[in-house]
Amino acid sequence: MRRRSWRRTAGSTPVRHRDRRAARTGQIIGAAVDIVPGRTAHVLRRWINSHNAAWRDGVTVASLDPFRGYATALSSSLPQAVRVLDAFHVVRLGLAAVDDVRRRVQQDTLGRRGHRDDPLYRARRLLRRSFTTLTARQLATLEHALVAADPTR
Repeated sequence: MRRRSWRRTAGSTPVRHRDRRAARTGQIIGAAVDIVPGRTAHVLRRWINSHNAAWRDGVTVASLDPFRGYATALSSSLPQAVRVLDAFHVVRLGLAAVDDVRRRVQQDTLGRRGHRDDPLYRARRLLRRSFTTLTARQLATLEHALVAADPTR
């Protein structure tokens, strides 16, 4: 379970970050409850069961990473809680999928790995960026790369 508002130290000055949705709505979405040493279902299950029943019944949503042991522990110890992946891992998994598709298309269209001068290979970093942050030039580069790599043309 994670807090959506956290502190990061930049040099000697702490910097406060906040989830955009929390800032818009003015509500606290979640809070870090504890940091438990260990990375097994048994450790998490033991920690959850160390709390009283009222606390366990009050947990409605649990944010976790894709490790299967966490989902197993939560399903047995907190069956009423909705399990969701945390934002970091969702983005990481999505970017990995984009990279896998890019590599597969590159291999299928050219019969080899991407090289420095291949448009799709050159655009690999643009594929990982948010569409709303791209400049007009970057959008044109990305469009050119996608058209050049289109196996149906």
